Parts: sequence; C-alpha cells; structure tokens
Amino acid sequence: MEEYFGYTDLVARRLAEAGVRPGDLIEVTREDGATFRGMLMPKDEFSAPGIVVIKLDNGYNVGVRLGPKATVRLLSRGELTSHPGEPVSLSEQMSDVIPPTDSITYR
Repeated sequence: MEEYFGYTDLVARRLAEAGVRPGDLIEVTREDGATFRGMLMPKDEFSAPGIVVIKLDNGYNVGVRLGPKATVRLLSRGELTSHPGEPVSLSEQMSDVIPPTDSITYR
C-alpha cells in the first residue's frame, strides 16, 4: 500500500505527483468539475480512504473524494505549525495556568 503523509492509494499518488505536502495551498478538481481550494491538512485517523482533507478560507475542513480522473495542483507552499506525530506544546510557562476548582460558585 502506497502511503504519503498518512494518505494512501489513489490520494497518496495524486498528492505525490503534485508534489504537495500538508500546509500547502492546493486546488482539487473532481471529475464532475467541482473545484476546491484550501490548505492541505494531514490525514486524520477518522477520514475514509479516498478522501483528501483541506481547510477552506472560511476555516472549515472539508473532505473531497478523489476519483481516478481528479486532479491536485499546488498553488503555493505553506507551513503547518505542528506536524503529524509531533506533540503539541501547550505552554512553556505553566505558572500562568490556573487549574479548575472542584466546585462552581454562582453569584
């Protein structure tokens, strides 16, 4: 099974052929002519096979099913703030974090 940034099979091939990686701005054109532009997101463990996930300008993530004649095109290089498999650091200074209390006070 071919794998590319967590994506497999046809999606992995299309992304590799286009030379795109998570964080890049891409354009996906389906066989029916529908076009989607957004930032390529890392593969999510809950995404179905055959789906590429992009973040649209409005902030929503959408999954686009790629058929055999779908195309992927790089529009511009981007950068993710974290990478798949790397832990995300919440804070260097934990002294600013106040843990929740056991009870809630209503006024």
